[in-house]
Amino acid sequence: MKPIILSCGNLLPHVLAAKEKCGVDFPVICLNMNLHSAPKKMREELIMTMSKRIPRDFDTVLVAQGYCGGVWEDVVFDRKVVIPRVDDCVSMALQTTENYSPDLKKKGHYYLFNIMSGLFSPKKLFHKFAKQYGTEKTKEIFDDWFKDYPYLDVVTSECEDTGNQKYQKEIQDSAQLIKAQIQLVPGSNLLIEKLITGRWDDQFVVKQPGERITMDNFFEKNWLDYQASK
Repeated sequence: MKPIILSCGNLLPHVLAAKEKCGVDFPVICLNMNLHSAPKKMREELIMTMSKRIPRDFDTVLVAQGYCGGVWEDVVFDRKVVIPRVDDCVSMALQTTENYSPDLKKKGHYYLFNIMSGLFSPKKLFHKFAKQYGTEKTKEIFDDWFKDYPYLDVVTSECEDTGNQKYQKEIQDSAQLIKAQIQLVPGSNLLIEKLITGRWDDQFVVKQPGERITMDNFFEKNWLDYQASK
């Protein structure tokens, strides 16, 4: 087996931390994290990356990414693929146990992790919209968008420098903009560490060359039924 890691750019710091901790030296190729808002384009990029960017001599692709809105749906590759069975990278960061839990997020909670990347930053989004619509209009937009999110949950782990002043300011400013109460919630790098060390249990989708990847591989029926009933 000759593995390579395919990572969402937002998870790159977590992948690098896992590699160092676990003593693994596999190469890493990143997908553009800004494509999270456009799953169709993300899907196109990962298919192109798998077919053109990953050298042919790598026979196993270890994916640091979740289902992410269906980007892995109904695709077939000519090499082995291993993917954590979670809905997105937030759920990956929230996983702290060996139990299959594809989505640990709670209703009414907005989550921040890998904060300095800015991917999920309300502060960054506010500045972007303010340039287009003006400050007052953007405040109105935020009041509407985030009215059902009374909590700003900051995912803590060994990968986050929680004592950094810039980090703390980002959290405070974001909470103020969406009028939410800050909560610290535990997270970990467990799934990425298991991914790169070959500990592939029921928390992972493992597909051999030529096998199709579908939503059913990520989400068990009883979990889907539970989500539908909420």
